[in-house]
Amino acid sequence: MLLDESNEKRDLIASMPDEELLERSFSNPRLFEKLLERYEEAFLRKAYYILGTKEAAQDAVQDAFVKIYKNARRFRPQPGAGFKSWGYRILVNTCYTAYKKTKGEGNFLADLDPEFQELVADRGAGERREQELNRDEVESLLKELSGGLAEPMRLHFIEGKPHADVARILQISEGAVRARVHRAKQELKEIMEKRKERSPLSHP
Repeated sequence: MLLDESNEKRDLIASMPDEELLERSFSNPRLFEKLLERYEEAFLRKAYYILGTKEAAQDAVQDAFVKIYKNARRFRPQPGAGFKSWGYRILVNTCYTAYKKTKGEGNFLADLDPEFQELVADRGAGERREQELNRDEVESLLKELSGGLAEPMRLHFIEGKPHADVARILQISEGAVRARVHRAKQELKEIMEKRKERSPLSHP
């Protein structure tokens, strides 16, 4: 009978949403271990992709989980942005800090969507490293977009949210999200072309 109750409790915890597990971990820290079990492997893959070594990835993931636990009471779920996206942003920011310590302020596009990377960082292999974009430059690019186009791009490509979530957050249709993203991509191509033309490296 006791074994059945224990199994039932384990099943209940296993099916519990991330957000509820996080809240309950305030009074029962052992529940936080379940969140760690759910995300540790995925976090390690992401951190390894960004930082390039197993040791650096493990350190970053450990630091990220510590920050998640320490800041857990500040977390507030938003439509289309639950624990998973919040946790990933903490991980990426942690990796960014580690990246700066080892490689400086330069190229850090690893947390961006591959399609967005290709769009804003389309350059020849022989061009100088100074042309690579860091996150501040990506943000400055988005600010150059026409009204209403920057936020869908930020949510979809930088924060990795699907069109449905972006539509809920912005309270517009998925079709409108796709249309704005398409328009934004066209504008970004034009902006990058103009920047390339103004660059001293593009002239003999």
